[in-house]
Amino acid sequence: MASPSFPDRPEPDAQASAEEVEADIARTREELAHTVDELTRKLDVKAQAQHKKQEVKDRVGEQVHSARAQGAQTFADLKDTATDDRGQLKPIVPAAAVALAAAVIAVVVWKRRTS
Repeated sequence: MASPSFPDRPEPDAQASAEEVEADIARTREELAHTVDELTRKLDVKAQAQHKKQEVKDRVGEQVHSARAQGAQTFADLKDTATDDRGQLKPIVPAAAVALAAAVIAVVVWKRRTS
């Protein structure tokens, strides 16, 4: 079984010296060991699962970090929008909160009366 990293090569011919044959045997053993290692790695389901688990864990960690950064930026933007230069709430914010509360109370009262 030829591996992509070990191209097919001809076997030593009949006139090859003992050193050439031994060198060819050593190369073949190396190739075989490499092939066995590759197959072992491919068939090691537990190691593959651990690797995939780590990949997912890393990706989720990155997404959490990104979400936190985005949330912090959104909060900072809202704070800047709702406050003046001195950090005090702009007058429109409490008025809007009161209007929203009044609308919610009105809807609740209306729902209770109609049911």
